[in-house]
Amino acid sequence: MAIPNLAPMTADDLAEYPDGGRPRELINGELFMTPAPARKHQDLSGWLYRLLYGVAEASNAGKVYYAPVDVRLSTFDVVQPDLVFIARERLAIWGDGQYIEGAPDIVVEIVSPSSRRSDLVRKAALYARSGVAEYWTVDPDQRRLTIGVLAAGRYE
Repeated sequence: MAIPNLAPMTADDLAEYPDGGRPRELINGELFMTPAPARKHQDLSGWLYRLLYGVAEASNAGKVYYAPVDVRLSTFDVVQPDLVFIARERLAIWGDGQYIEGAPDIVVEIVSPSSRRSDLVRKAALYARSGVAEYWTVDPDQRRLTIGVLAAGRYE
């Protein structure tokens, strides 16, 4: 759900905004708050994390992180993907601060009824424009995994 505001909100504004224990994201300066994930979402998130973590560790390819983790893509864009993967040679994009600064190599969003439009439209456009190399969407209701690979500014 979008929270109306008069001026575009920044990442600094978001850091000061009370969250009430709910996930919150900033897309194009607009604040979005969502309900906590349902059990099916949590189960799937945990399973995907274990799977990706195992592959990343076995191959020494990089690190996998799970929500809540703040990814600052710009002054006006801070998101909390369900899972992110950062390649070993790019791990410095998450230093000692609160934010992953810039585009992870892979972002995974688990689609829910409350996040469908945001995940499939708003976030897809944001991740493409920000240079996220792969955008995975998982739709548990349709039992579908879609892997988009960035090519010429769009996911294919």
